[in-house]
Amino acid sequence: MSPTRETILRHAIHEFAAHGFEGTSTSGIARLCGVTQPLIHYHFASKENLWREAVDLLFAEVTGRFGQMRLEGEGQSPRDLLRTLMRRFVHQCAERPEIAQIVLREGTHRNPRFDWLVERHLSPLIAGISQLFAASLPSGQAEVMPPLHVVFVAMGGANLMFSAPAFFEALTGRSPTAPEIVETHADAMVAVVDRILGIDPASSGVSS
Repeated sequence: MSPTRETILRHAIHEFAAHGFEGTSTSGIARLCGVTQPLIHYHFASKENLWREAVDLLFAEVTGRFGQMRLEGEGQSPRDLLRTLMRRFVHQCAERPEIAQIVLREGTHRNPRFDWLVERHLSPLIAGISQLFAASLPSGQAEVMPPLHVVFVAMGGANLMFSAPAFFEALTGRSPTAPEIVETHADAMVAVVDRILGIDPASSGVSS
């Protein structure tokens, strides 16, 4: 990828996350990048294509990390893998709040962009995590706690303080991305997963 193309995509990610598709203009992105608007159209043809390539770049980071974690976790039980995934997911939410912000902005109502996002990225990712939860839940618990719903609980809990940082800052006077805050939140979310899976945090070691 050329440096100019990458710069445009990085600024586009931020703008689409902050203002949504409708609230973002290619002329505004061009100003932020210090390039002309025709150059953006030369590289991406349309704002729709720019949005899709920006989303692809974001989710390449997510799926890349998830795939690497699965490779590193070969031989681990589904429970241990899930607990590791939760910790890393919290850190990714802190580093990349734009992912949740774009999903939330586009997901307020059905539209062709969101349907594309679900089919291309969200559905495969959530299906994989749901399978991990299904394999980790105690016998019979899947009927009480359907894995897909558990995934939404975990994703929401991991994401909110980073995707809406002003909320956390107003309550605490601190940035949610301070390293000690992120680590504390990761510990808390691993403990939540432990409780869902019926693991005693005292015996499992929350910080593992």
